[in-house]
Amino acid sequence: MDDIDEKLQFLRIVYLLMLVTVGVVAVMGWQLAASLSHGAFDVTIAYCAGAMTLFEMAMIPVLRRRLLAVSSVSSDGPIASVGAGRYFATDLLTWLLCESFAIYGLVLMLLSGNLKFLLGFCALSLFNLALYAPTRRKLAEAMRAG
Repeated sequence: MDDIDEKLQFLRIVYLLMLVTVGVVAVMGWQLAASLSHGAFDVTIAYCAGAMTLFEMAMIPVLRRRLLAVSSVSSDGPIASVGAGRYFATDLLTWLLCESFAIYGLVLMLLSGNLKFLLGFCALSLFNLALYAPTRRKLAEAMRAG
């Protein structure tokens, strides 16, 4: 197993944990939904959570481009390590932002008692996580770019 495969295996483990977390949020919400009372719910909160999700979805590619940009500053360490580290940090930040969508859905479901919020936001979370799944090609490119 070469260096890229080892690093990719680590990334895939972290990625799998993020996917499992979204699933756990969905299951928790599903179980809680039945026990919630359906009181008054201000829909403004749902609009705010939706707007924040859309904003984060739009910002993820911008952040990734900036974080993965090749720096003009030279490094004392091996270039591949710098590139791999930058790639790891960028992917982790991306996955955490994607996972936050599921948390927004859970909060909205808890406030409203409506399971549709949870399911919709979890679906958005999983869709975005799928867009940014780790691949060998992306990792190799990042390690070459340093």
